[in-house]
Amino acid sequence: MTHARDRGMSGPAAQHQRGRLAAAMTVLAAEQGWQNVTVDMVCERAMISKRTFYALFADREDCFVLAVQRSVAWLIDGVASAVVVAGDEWSARVGAALSAFYLNLDADRLRAWLIVIETVNGSDRAREVRRAALEQLVRLVDEGRGAVPPTGTAAVGAVMELAYRHLTGPDAESSMLTLIAPAAYLVFAPRLGRRAALAEAERLAGAVVAAPRVEAADHLAEDSTLRLTRLTEATLLYVAGHPGARNVEIAAAIGVEHDSQISRHLRRLEDAKAARRTRDGRSNAWELTAVGERLADELREAQDSISDGGEGFHLTEIETVVSNRHGTWMCLDDASAR
Repeated sequence: MTHARDRGMSGPAAQHQRGRLAAAMTVLAAEQGWQNVTVDMVCERAMISKRTFYALFADREDCFVLAVQRSVAWLIDGVASAVVVAGDEWSARVGAALSAFYLNLDADRLRAWLIVIETVNGSDRAREVRRAALEQLVRLVDEGRGAVPPTGTAAVGAVMELAYRHLTGPDAESSMLTLIAPAAYLVFAPRLGRRAALAEAERLAGAVVAAPRVEAADHLAEDSTLRLTRLTEATLLYVAGHPGARNVEIAAAIGVEHDSQISRHLRRLEDAKAARRTRDGRSNAWELTAVGERLADELREAQDSISDGGEGFHLTEIETVVSNRHGTWMCLDDASAR
C-alpha cells in the first residue's frame, strides 16, 4: 500500500481528505456493495477530485481497506470501553462486550454493513482486517483475567454470524439488541454449560448491560441534504414514473440487491423530504413529494438539455444544470480536476 506521504501529500489536510474519501466509501459500500463502487462515485460523494484521490490512495481497494480499518477501530473502541467498566469477572466482561458490540452496530448501520457484510465480500486485505479484529475482541475479554474460560475466536465468529444473518434477513430494520441474549448463550454454553449459559442469556435479555457507546460522528452523515448520487437520481426518476412502487420493485429497477440497503436508501430520501410512503397504508410503497417531483422534473429537463449525440449523459453535467436552480441539494465535485 502506498501512503499519502509517499505520493507527495501529507499533513492534516491530506489526512482530512483521506478520512472524507474513506467515509464516502463506507456509505457507498453499505448502500450499493463494495464491488459496485467506483472511484468516480467515491469522489462525487466526498466532493474531492479524482486527481486528489490518486494522490492519496493507490487504488479503489486501498480506500476500501482504510474505510474498513476506521470502522473496525471505532467498534473495538466501543467494546474496549465497556469491558474496562465491567471489571475483572469474565462473565461480566463477556456481557459488557456483547452489549457494546450490538449497541454500536445498531447505532450505525452503515458501519455495521461494512464490517459485517462487505468485509466478507471484499478483498483479501479487508478480510485480514476482519480476522485481526475478531482476535482483538477475544483478547479484550480474556486478557489479564488469569485462569478463566477463554472466549475463543469461534465464539466471536458466531457472534458476528448472528449479526450477518440479521442484517441480510427479513427483519434487518429491527433492533440488533435482540441478538445479545442468543449471542451470550453461544459464548457461555461451551464453557459454563447449557443451564448457566441460559441463565446468563436471560439476565442480559432482561436488562442491556450499561455500555459506553462511541457515537457515529466521523463518517459522512445521513443528513437532510440530499446528495445527488447515481442511485438517488435513478430512484427519483423511477418512482416519479411508478408511484406506489414497492421496495422490491424499486430495488430491482435501480440495481440494489439487499432489502436492508434499499430500505436505508429510501428512508434517506424520506428524511430529505423527497419521498414519502403512500397513503394507502402500505409501509413499503413509495411516491415522491412535491420536492421530489420537482427534482425529478429538473433531472429529466437536464437530460434533455445534454448532448443529443447518443452516448447518454454524465451525472456531473446534470448536477451542473440542476444545481443552477437547486444548489442546496447538490454536492458538486471539482469537475476541472476530473
